[in-house]
Amino acid sequence: MTAETPEGRDREAMIKGVQAEQELRLVGECFEILRAEYIKVWQATPAKDVDAREKLFLAHGMVAKVEAQLKAFVQDGKISQKTIERDAGVKRPFLQKLRA
Repeated sequence: MTAETPEGRDREAMIKGVQAEQELRLVGECFEILRAEYIKVWQATPAKDVDAREKLFLAHGMVAKVEAQLKAFVQDGKISQKTIERDAGVKRPFLQKLRA
């Protein structure tokens, strides 16, 4: 089964989703810390320092975009997992090993 077949693409998306879910568990707290730090520094930045405030705003937004992309991988993986299970008619035990 290769990525060029629908089954291969579903399997790859499912594995990527499981990996993304694991990464979210690890970096979720980091995202919260970064967001809080960017806001704290932004609030302490003088209003006339437009360039610094703009950079902080962009950095804050980038954290949200990275988190959203990881969440999208997780959702795509879950959809692909359901597709694989539906097509196979059974649950795959290897999925539980990936999630552990």
